[in-house]
Order: sequence, then C-alpha cells, then structure tokens
Amino acid sequence: MNKVRIGKVVIVGGGVAGSSLAIHLARAGREVLIVDRPLKLDLLVGESLLPPATAMLQELGIEDQVKACSTLKRGVAFVMRTGRVLLLNLQTLTGLSASYAYNVPRPRFDELLRTRAQEVGVRVVHHAARLQVDGGRVELSPETLEACGLQQPPDLVIDATGRARMFGRAMELPGVAGKRNDTCHFAHFENVELGVTLPGCAVITAMKTGWAWRIPLPDRMSVGVVQDTAHLTAYGSTPEERLEQALRDDPIMAAATRDGRRLTGARVYNNYQWRYERFRGPNWVLVGDAAGFVDPTLSSGVLLSLQGASGLAKALTSDDVSSALNRWEATYRENIATWQELVDSFYDGRLFAMIMQGEDFARNNELLGPFNRHMERNVAGAVLGARTTHWYSQRLVRMIINHGLVRYQPGEWAIR
Repeated sequence: MNKVRIGKVVIVGGGVAGSSLAIHLARAGREVLIVDRPLKLDLLVGESLLPPATAMLQELGIEDQVKACSTLKRGVAFVMRTGRVLLLNLQTLTGLSASYAYNVPRPRFDELLRTRAQEVGVRVVHHAARLQVDGGRVELSPETLEACGLQQPPDLVIDATGRARMFGRAMELPGVAGKRNDTCHFAHFENVELGVTLPGCAVITAMKTGWAWRIPLPDRMSVGVVQDTAHLTAYGSTPEERLEQALRDDPIMAAATRDGRRLTGARVYNNYQWRYERFRGPNWVLVGDAAGFVDPTLSSGVLLSLQGASGLAKALTSDDVSSALNRWEATYRENIATWQELVDSFYDGRLFAMIMQGEDFARNNELLGPFNRHMERNVAGAVLGARTTHWYSQRLVRMIINHGLVRYQPGEWAIR
C-alpha cells in the first residue's frame, strides 16, 4: 500500500466504527460503500458515551440529533458494596475534553450515523456479505460484489462487524483473550431508582457477585448485570429470569429496582475481553470491536470505535499509506491495551481503592487544594477517557494503583 492511493473501499458492517469511518473517508473524496444487513434490535450494549466522544460527534455533524434523542450525562458513579458512592463529575474535565456526554439509545444512535454517512455520499447496500479467503487476502464473494454493483474487487475491505468478528473468524486469526469469563444480561425498565443526585449519571454498582449498571435514558432506565457465566446461568432458564433474579439477589440493586417494571425483553452478550494480534493484512483492516473489545465496564467501546475509525481514515488518506497504517495499528493496539489495564484494576479492586484513598486525602488535607484538584483531574481524566492514553495521566494512575495504595486493601473491593 506504500505511496498508493486507496480509492474504492468496502466496509462490512454499518455500526459505529463502520459508519463513522465511511463518513471520514467520503469527506476525503474516497468512494465508500457499506455492505450490511443490520439486525432489528431494540437493545444494544454501549449506551453510555464518554466525554471525548462529544467532540467526535460534533466533527461527524450529528451532535444535535444525538442530543435530541438522548439523556445528558453529567457524571459516573461507582457504588460500593458498603453503599459508599464514588462520584466522578464530568465538570472536572473542563479544559481537557467536553465536560458532558450522552446516554444514547444505541439502535437510534447507530441509525443516525448510517444516515449521516448516506448524506455525505456513502452508498449503503443491505446485503449479508460473504467472503472468500485466499491466502492472506480477504475477497468479497461474487454474489456480494454483484449485490454491491461492483465489477472489480475494491482496493480495500474493512471489517467493522463488531464482536461478530467476521474477517478474524474466517481467517482464524490468532487473538488474545482477557481474564474474565463473564456474561451480560440487560433490559430497559421504568420506575428504577438511580441512587445519586447528579442528573444523567451512569451508575456502576459492585454487587455481591459481579456488577450492575444503571444508565438513565429518556423515559426509561437501562439496567444490566455482568457476572461470571456459570454463576449467572444458575439463576433461571431464560434471560429475563436470570436478570431479574440476579437483581433481587443483591441488596443494593434489589432496593433500586423494587418498584421497577421491565419494558423490554432481556438481551444477552458475552465474548468479552478479546483482541486480535494483528489488525490488518494485504487488502483488509479490522476496526472497532472487530479488532478488539475491552469490556463494558468503563464504557470505552464506542469511544475506541470512533477514535479507531478517525485514525484509520487519516492513515488511508495519507501520502504514505503503508507507514501511516503501521503507526495507526500500533497506536490503536496500545490504546486497547491501556483500557484493558484500567479495566483489570476495576475488577481487582485497585481502581476503587485509588479513588477512595484520593477522596480521603483531599477531605483531610483541604489546604492542599491545588494538588488535590490536580490529582482528581488526572484520575477522572484517565477513568473517563479524556486522559486515559495520555502519558502523564497513564503513568500517574499506574504508579498509584501499583505502588501507592496504603490505606485500602484492593482485594476487599474486588469484583467477585
């Protein structure tokens, strides 16, 4: 690909990564086609966005539409098993990124991105793509080319199929699994208590077993439970039974959902914590969850997809595509690994111990206000996406969680 202009691109998958990549490429003058047969789902994981995504929505030209159908997100709260609430206010990020984000109905959010792609000239073909693997190359099948109206194969095919991981599975690419073997069950409810006073807060609760989320959406609440697969399946024979029994079995979530009524069926997701060892080949690239999915814990999935797509578009429209793709792949891989490291500290309790220790220090040392604000700003920035991959915040958080926890024992706060 060195010094060669990538002209015609086919993206398989029209979700966040595929549609945002298509928008960027079309604006740069490339001929882009999305081939996708979107599933008609009323629920999708990834409803709570992180603040850096706000600027990317502005760049894509859809923030006003997203705002109109979403809930304004002002913070993230972690609720410990003891009931202690650790609140991260997005206002802390002022000057680092946007100081707000959105909780979005994901099917509608994805639809907005696809519509925007078509508005800038992307052609969307509703077809179930088929592949042919030839050595290290991925080719679209003759019937897929015909459905796309293509006489010749495109210059590049891109896998944006999410955790379906279409290309990786077809080529049997080697990958790396994370430490967890969890399954998520979630649904939308009404009359569920959020438990915090900051409007629009996404709330993560450490349960007796596993953890749960509450994400306020317009006129409803997204409620999900993530637990070890074997443990969760013991709660019942259907997803709805398992979700509702898991909520009843935890004191904090039972109180929050006491008057709740489920509005939808329950959706089940697994295949967490997985990434491929390589993201590209001679004529193909993986982007978004198709390249790697960290975990739903800290809501990093949509942000990584948006950032990965933006960086990939810049690489594909650069003067030296091959060198730019090498840099993009290295950066994308490092970003995924950084988020995974942070998520690991969530599960083993170090993240909670760090935040609690910082709160205690600030409360007991009010005269050190500038220092306290500096620490709070960098910790919040790392957890909320604004400074997660910044070298200083990354090293600061790493130093604290690995060597600086003197007041709290992380194991006491680990997610079981």
